[in-house]
Amino acid sequence: MTWRRIGLWFLAILLVALIAGALLARQAWHDWRQSNGVETLDWQGFDLAPTDLLLGRITLVQEMPDRRLLVTGEGVHMEWSWHWGGPGIDSLAIDKLHVELAAPATPDEAPRKQAVIPAPAAFSGPPPFWLPQQLRIGGFTAELPCRAGRCELEGSFSVSRESSLVPAEARLDLKRQGHRLELAARLGGKLPEQLTLDGEVLIDGAPHLVVESVYGRAGAQIDWSGRVNMQALPNADWLLDWLAEWQAIPFREELPVQPETGTAQASWQLQGPAADFYSRVSGSLTARAQLPEAWPLPGVGTVRGDMEVSVHAREGTWLTEAATADLELSQPAGWAHILPPDVRPETLEISIRPAEPLKVADELVGSGKEKGEQHFLPLMLDLKSRGRGSAEIRSHVAVSTSPPWVAHLGDTRIRAKLPGKETGDWVFSDLSVDLSVAGRADHESLYLDFSDGSVLNIAQVTPTGPDNATGVERLLADLSQLNLTAAFGNASESLQARLRGPLEISAERIDHPLLHAQPWGFDGDLEMDASRLKLVGVLASDAGARISASIDHTFGGALVADVSLEASGEKGSEALSGTLTSWPPELTVSEGTLAIPVNLKMSTGEGLAVDGRLKLENISGIYDRMALNGLEGEVEFHVREEGLTIDAPLIRLEEVNPGIPIGPATAGVKYTAAAGAWAEGRLELLGANAEFLGGEVWVAPNSWDLDNSPWTIPLVVDNLELSRLMTLYPAENLSGTGKLSGQVPVLIAPGTGVRIEGGELVAHDPGGVLKLPADRLRGISQDNQALELVARAVENFHYSVLDSRVQYDQDGTLHLDLHIEGRNPEVQGGRPIVLNIDLEEDIPALLTSLQLSGRVNEAITRKVRKLLEDDGAPGGVETRLDPGTETDQGNLGASEAR
Repeated sequence: MTWRRIGLWFLAILLVALIAGALLARQAWHDWRQSNGVETLDWQGFDLAPTDLLLGRITLVQEMPDRRLLVTGEGVHMEWSWHWGGPGIDSLAIDKLHVELAAPATPDEAPRKQAVIPAPAAFSGPPPFWLPQQLRIGGFTAELPCRAGRCELEGSFSVSRESSLVPAEARLDLKRQGHRLELAARLGGKLPEQLTLDGEVLIDGAPHLVVESVYGRAGAQIDWSGRVNMQALPNADWLLDWLAEWQAIPFREELPVQPETGTAQASWQLQGPAADFYSRVSGSLTARAQLPEAWPLPGVGTVRGDMEVSVHAREGTWLTEAATADLELSQPAGWAHILPPDVRPETLEISIRPAEPLKVADELVGSGKEKGEQHFLPLMLDLKSRGRGSAEIRSHVAVSTSPPWVAHLGDTRIRAKLPGKETGDWVFSDLSVDLSVAGRADHESLYLDFSDGSVLNIAQVTPTGPDNATGVERLLADLSQLNLTAAFGNASESLQARLRGPLEISAERIDHPLLHAQPWGFDGDLEMDASRLKLVGVLASDAGARISASIDHTFGGALVADVSLEASGEKGSEALSGTLTSWPPELTVSEGTLAIPVNLKMSTGEGLAVDGRLKLENISGIYDRMALNGLEGEVEFHVREEGLTIDAPLIRLEEVNPGIPIGPATAGVKYTAAAGAWAEGRLELLGANAEFLGGEVWVAPNSWDLDNSPWTIPLVVDNLELSRLMTLYPAENLSGTGKLSGQVPVLIAPGTGVRIEGGELVAHDPGGVLKLPADRLRGISQDNQALELVARAVENFHYSVLDSRVQYDQDGTLHLDLHIEGRNPEVQGGRPIVLNIDLEEDIPALLTSLQLSGRVNEAITRKVRKLLEDDGAPGGVETRLDPGTETDQGNLGASEAR
């Protein structure tokens, strides 16, 4: 075979190979476009040289099931070169680049996978041949899916490196509505053992953030150190708005305009195994921040001040070593709304300093030792709150440095002032608290024990209703034995707190229409939360009255109170007299028991309801100048919005003695009155009777309207013994027999007193005997024979008829018009004689005489003598007897004497 033939065959084979290669390349190109969804790949201005490529314009359209991509480049220039290891791209420059990506945006509410941070990996091997050593994009625009729908990016990008991956430099410049965001980074070191990173962030040409990092790897161990320095906080409102288009930012609406001053620094030194670096890392981290102006923190508020925190890690466990802070927080976020408005802060000043270990339950926490599985950091915390009120807290605390978060409180002092608080129907003015507490707090609950010196001081308590006569001044509560528990919900829930334990309260003065103004005290137990107050204990006045009380008050709702007042003997009487304004000053109790249990209910919809009883057991004592013995009974009273009801079905008095013993006596009454007219109601007498001078006086059931005076009480006298009546007079040798009955209308009117009009008393058949001393009549009879006869007759006058008309004046004068018919067997042979006598008696003087005579008791005698000495009035009484006409029924004629 000749060389010519061989050459022809070679050319034929080469031609076939070229044709086959072209067919294969064409098929491969078609398969690549189909597998990558490339619908269009066009270029213009193609110019190929041995070491570079120029394209005037290139367009790529990619259609995939989940996206559509359009890339347009202008002014594309790529240079390459050949090396021993093969070809490599030296540079790639694009004057203009436009990218459009159409893909569904991830909605905010869609669940997101938690980001997984890979451990730093070792860098080794040469870079891939297609990675340019220099890449420059003069200007790019990109339309991408975002949270707002479609968003646009505009900027430039460049990166350069040596033949290996490091050293390398990159720069990204983004533009947004006249603002610029620049990111610059420099990689250095020696791969694969070490990698360094220096970077900075510039906003509108000013540097704001500098990052330095050194990464090293020796075998299976990684060392990583670095620092971050934020030289000035940017005014990043526009940046936050821009970021918010791509990613939802919590609390964005709560953030105020951000400041332009402030610095922050952080540094770290970490070591760990390459296989499990983050979960087994060890080392330290320190962070500092200086905020001369308020800086917004999402979920917290705006903060300014200085702070520094140092933490260290040990085998993946992070522990706080130290913390120092001087911060001022204002415009607090939603967390503050779990607190009641009156104590909700508008600003908070926080100071934190390192402290000595705290002793909790005989164990030091924060001393480097572990309490269970937790570590604690001891701190001294000073906090000042300003809002409607003010508060200051100074506390020695130990805070856990890892979850679950716990804080132990050692010696803690809390001082707070509130200008005023309206709760229910009461206004509390100038509240202040001074508390010494210790306890424990975590993210769910709080427990505090109060100690000595814990007090609540309220300057004044006044009602909001029309009863402005009620009030309390200088209320002081001793809280030293209380404890507080609280449960925290989220920001939309209220704080659930409970205060309970023994409680002592004192008031410098309590004013009420029913009470004498004086100091009061309370000793009992308290249970209180945000909606309810419950008190059980004993309330005592300075005068000595003791009231058992149980009060249950739902704030803004019902108030239920059970109170019971009890007093015994003279000491109890003095205590009630010095406490209750309604206690009669003339009444003194020497023995017996008085009890008043009362139930009170008050609510917004139903108003006031009071139900009570007055229980009297064997009460004896003195009322004015009357002796009382054996008073017993029960009085029920009820108060409603419509009025007052008093019911006393049976009151019994063994004896009342104003100088004339009366009793036993019984009575039953019922009283009703409309609201606002307590003294103008209707009094219903169920019946009343009493033993009197051997007989009985009684009043039949009746009723009176107290707004229509005078009130007439028809008093019935039955079987009154004349012999006992005669013993009341201080005159000697005065006696009589017989019984009297009749009716005595008693008229009572406010302001005018008691009087009697039209009373009548009549002697029972067959009459009786009257023996009157005749000395005085003989002294005034002189030569009047008729009076002489009368004087002799009344010395032993046997009467068959005796009737009288009774009248009692408001000045205390009793008028008796007596008509007596009878005889004296020793005078003129017992001839009939008729006497008409007008008798006037000063009843108060008579009673005074009887009281001075010792007929009541020594206490009343002394009291009366003292009153007479103070008034300068003489003792004794004056009685005037005016005899009327004497008639001899045996035709002796008639004679008159005056």
